[in-house]
Amino acid sequence: MVLTGCGVGGTATPSSSPATSPASTAALPARPKAISIDTLDPCTVLTTGQQQQLQLDQQPERNGPGQADKNGNRGCTFFKVGSSPRFTYLVTPVPQEGAEVWLKGERNVLVKQVAAAGFGAVETRIGDTATSSCNVVIDVAPGQSLDVQFGLKTVGAMTTDQVCGKAREGAELIMQTLSARS
Repeated sequence: MVLTGCGVGGTATPSSSPATSPASTAALPARPKAISIDTLDPCTVLTTGQQQQLQLDQQPERNGPGQADKNGNRGCTFFKVGSSPRFTYLVTPVPQEGAEVWLKGERNVLVKQVAAAGFGAVETRIGDTATSSCNVVIDVAPGQSLDVQFGLKTVGAMTTDQVCGKAREGAELIMQTLSARS
């Protein structure tokens, strides 16, 4: 998972310290169907209409090898840069890890169970204040997840809850697209 904060990107790694909030021991709900992401091109997960709905105004770009996550997964970044607030969506298929790992309380983030188009998901954020990014990790297939990160580039333009709301909105639209295809 790629995180951004204070304008600096980096790769999130599991932390040996306990999570900043108690993690739920509940399992994710059953998914409506399995959607394998082994060969998914993350730049195709939003239709043109959905990109317009999210106010995205630039062609998506596939991340280069230097921008891969800890597992070598490369995502795709969708942009809104023409006007404020400026933001991005980074969509990364994670075929090596299911979304349920975020519920174990072993990572140094706040977690909350959410849903995206009927699929169980986990919202992750670094904290409750001044967070410029939020992720929704969606349970798409056994042992696989899709990480949708909303990154706010216009500092202070949204609250943390609004940032996470935008991440959930993007995840919902992406899963609508993927569900319709499979």
